[in-house]
Amino acid sequence: MKARIVLVAMLMAMLLLPGATASANAGGVRGVTGSMKLEPPDWGSYYRVWLNFNIHEVNPITHDAKGMIHGQVYSEEFGWKRLWFEAKCVSFRQFEGKAAAVFVATIVRREGWDAIPTAGNPGEYLRWQVVDGGMPGGRGDVWMLDYFDYSSFTEYWPMYPGGGCNDFRIDETNYADHGNLVIH
Repeated sequence: MKARIVLVAMLMAMLLLPGATASANAGGVRGVTGSMKLEPPDWGSYYRVWLNFNIHEVNPITHDAKGMIHGQVYSEEFGWKRLWFEAKCVSFRQFEGKAAAVFVATIVRREGWDAIPTAGNPGEYLRWQVVDGGMPGGRGDVWMLDYFDYSSFTEYWPMYPGGGCNDFRIDETNYADHGNLVIH
């Protein structure tokens, strides 16, 4: 009889546990997911940029984040550059009435553009802001860059940027042509 009671209690606990976990996580994790394709008009020789985001907030007080960004840039002059970034922090805000996120990430891998000194190297950081335009297909999604040194177009920071995800200055703004970035 005792074994039957223990078995029933264990089965009930197993059935209730997934529901409790799901409701505890509902609405709790914020993130940036999706992709953007851009052809920035101010980048000189013909360039195309593809960005894929999968960033999630780990701690809303410290803004710690986990996740990856994968970027690809094609230039008619230089060929392909591929970058993999690991998110360090993310903060959520509004920009002109739309959902926005500022994040800092570090480069963990780069392929291509070896002869270009400002192409980004493992261990360097970026600070970007993205804006969710609310509709797929490049209808308002925005990618903004905060350069380490705008005068020399040095995008990547050699050290973790001061102010982390709480500080951001807009050095460059690019509008998505395709894709669907989602801030949730």
